[in-house]
Amino acid sequence: MFKTALLSSILLASPSLQASTYPWDLTNCLVQLVGDRTQATPLLQKAREQEPVILQRLMNFMSIPSVSPDGAKAEMQAAADEVVAFYQGVVGAPRVRKFTVNGSLPYVVAESEQRAGLPTILFYAHYDVMPPGPEDKWTITRPFEPRIVGTSLYGRGAGDNKGGVYVIGAALKPFLDSGNALGFNFRVILDGEEEIGSPNFIELTKQHPELFSDADMVIAPDGVNLRSEVPTITTSLRGLLKVSVTVTAGERGVHSGIFGNAYPDPRTAVTMATAKLFNSDNGTITIPSLYQGLIPVSASEQESLRRLQNREQAFRTNAGLLEHAQILSSGVFPIDAQLARETSIAILGIDGTNGQTATIPPFAQAHLSVRVPPGKDPQDVRRALVHHYRRNTPFNLQVDVSEDPGAT
Repeated sequence: MFKTALLSSILLASPSLQASTYPWDLTNCLVQLVGDRTQATPLLQKAREQEPVILQRLMNFMSIPSVSPDGAKAEMQAAADEVVAFYQGVVGAPRVRKFTVNGSLPYVVAESEQRAGLPTILFYAHYDVMPPGPEDKWTITRPFEPRIVGTSLYGRGAGDNKGGVYVIGAALKPFLDSGNALGFNFRVILDGEEEIGSPNFIELTKQHPELFSDADMVIAPDGVNLRSEVPTITTSLRGLLKVSVTVTAGERGVHSGIFGNAYPDPRTAVTMATAKLFNSDNGTITIPSLYQGLIPVSASEQESLRRLQNREQAFRTNAGLLEHAQILSSGVFPIDAQLARETSIAILGIDGTNGQTATIPPFAQAHLSVRVPPGKDPQDVRRALVHHYRRNTPFNLQVDVSEDPGAT
């Protein structure tokens, strides 16, 4: 994990770093950053020397089950304390603090001394993780017992996003240890609520605007590499809009044996309307406005994409997609751009009853996760969904659409 990612976040901060450096060479990138090979080589050596120590520290960190959706407050506090100790005692950041906002889980902020006249790079990562799911599905290791196999690290949080928390520190540490003055100020904001939608993040920006107001660039090591040996810069991500659609038929549930086939089942209605969101041939969304106003692929992006090979097969492998399963595409963008520049809708669930009773429920809900690309207004997308459900829900049932917390 660290072999190629160790310094990637620092490399992003170099304004002179050009796409022509692909395939990446860390030494050459560092030369561009510090301007002198005699300085770059020792920095890279320091990074390699520190890797075993930081990797072991990361594995200890990953063993803390900081599962924010489970409300594991003691474990979340322990994880935040470990982050503070890492950035203070290992990385050597000049200023590190932990605090809460309106009763939130802890935020941790680590930063350099702010020197006038230099740009400020804001790093963002999160130290909370998702629930691991059934443990018997973990075949290589248990979720909170990290294990190295070959050159890969397995365990909950290795990639999302405890590894990112430590990659930032690992990238900064060689510079701080050597006294090599960075050409920029840095600030690292570490969130403990990302996996529950960062419900207090907007309030953080209001109560502490000084954390954001001077940032010239934001870097979040929470993406993916095209391949393990090719560090990858993602320049745009889709935002998240979470929507719940409620379809109501009556005031109370009724018995299916008495009222069935005359009473309009809201589960059937919301399922039918949801199915009409997608074309059956290629999976594209049937709402034309969601494909309007998309940001086109630039000439330099086209050149970068042209250099890549076998991207659809790589997607299939990375996703674990069965060989006979179709890769969905509108044909507007190549697959890598499609994943960043097009709207997507995932059905998180359809609720009614638990499936164990003979009751037809009075209402049913569809829960949607909508990924909104750059250039699209989330509220325009929401309005388009409202129009779709009101036009396509059968049986003249009542339709209500609400936006769930956690939109980003």
